[in-house]
Amino acid sequence: MISLQSKGYISNMNKEKKQAKLNKFYEKIHKDGKAAVVMFRSKKCLPCDAFEPIFNKYKMGFGKSLNFVSVDIANEPEVVELLKIRSMPTVIFLKNGEEACTRLSGYIDTMAFKDKIQNVLGGTCPKMGRDRVYADVIILGAGPAGLSAAIYTARSRLYTVVIDKAFPGGQVATSYTIENYAGTGGVIEGPALMEKMVTQAESFGAEIVELKEITEVKLEGDIKHIATDETDYYAKSVIIATGAQPRPLPVEKEEDYRGRGLHYCATCDGALYQDAEIIVVGGGDSAVEEAVNLTKFASKVTVIARKDKFTATRAGQDDLNENSKIEVIWNTEIVKLHGEMFLDKVTLKNNKTGDLSEMPIEGVFIFVGMTPKTELFKDAIQTDKYGYIITDENMATKIPGVYAIGDVRHKTVRQIANAVGDGAVAAVFAEKFISSIEE
Repeated sequence: MISLQSKGYISNMNKEKKQAKLNKFYEKIHKDGKAAVVMFRSKKCLPCDAFEPIFNKYKMGFGKSLNFVSVDIANEPEVVELLKIRSMPTVIFLKNGEEACTRLSGYIDTMAFKDKIQNVLGGTCPKMGRDRVYADVIILGAGPAGLSAAIYTARSRLYTVVIDKAFPGGQVATSYTIENYAGTGGVIEGPALMEKMVTQAESFGAEIVELKEITEVKLEGDIKHIATDETDYYAKSVIIATGAQPRPLPVEKEEDYRGRGLHYCATCDGALYQDAEIIVVGGGDSAVEEAVNLTKFASKVTVIARKDKFTATRAGQDDLNENSKIEVIWNTEIVKLHGEMFLDKVTLKNNKTGDLSEMPIEGVFIFVGMTPKTELFKDAIQTDKYGYIITDENMATKIPGVYAIGDVRHKTVRQIANAVGDGAVAAVFAEKFISSIEE
């Protein structure tokens, strides 16, 4: 974390000294004249832990052409402040002593990272040989639903491969604590709960493949085909558990401010706002819970609610109302973002009066709902108008042998408990389906 003392030191430096400081850092990075890929990370950062294996993988593949450097922000606070690093992890690309591409931050997409490397190199990456893996069941997604399904199918002696584009655990792995999941004693940290699920699935023989970007899906026919960058997977049944991702704030230039004052993960980036005044947008469980959690760091949290009441649980609302650091502004939404390089002000609109006002702010955290991760399946599987996959009560889609579970599925309640239940049901019927086609 960047100390206030460091910030004060930076503000007092003149332009020449600041540039000299950066030049010294760049010289160390460009020690042999090669362009560089620099990852800024912090301790106890789940997205950092998830991305590090990807970073190291490409370091092995392209280390002869590029310098790959990992920087702990605690060791370079002045450089972090000078470069305005505001999200963990952040990857910058340096060429000839300056940034060569746009930055990547937060939960970094593998394909986006690969594309940036290609751009820096100015050519194409060498093609890797493709492997083939044949399984009984392929589960797409290693959140609570996918891991629950894997526990059941693997225990039934079905060769099960779980593929996840990031780190096992899904959204739960970014939760501070879980208080309402049965059998945990009342309170358990999200990462700890998911670690237990991973261990249990692997103990029955499930193979969990992390950091694999799925590039193609063919679900029709007796044998399903899932392609990643390096491997072709084939299976008799596929269970889709890809989950959902945070819905972006629907304002102009939203993408420009991501990781530059606009955030979607309090666990990842909240610690960067020590003693700061920040905004939380939303009125559901996530918004209310994270607003309370963010008061561990921020001096003040203002919750912007679009309606005149929350949809969060009563217990969550009670925790929020009892916290003296939190203020709520009702019937209001953000309609514009301001700032040269980093977000420093927002325009608010009162939905009842139409009045506009401006509010200086140091950071904004968005919790306005989720969007299902169904882009790969939109032309193959029936979805509702919001993109959620439609299934029957057995979790089956209209394609024989293909099931959908968890947050990616059309349903009313999305909690860990019923995601795990979805996984169990889909696994049972996937086993029945495989038995029927093998007779």
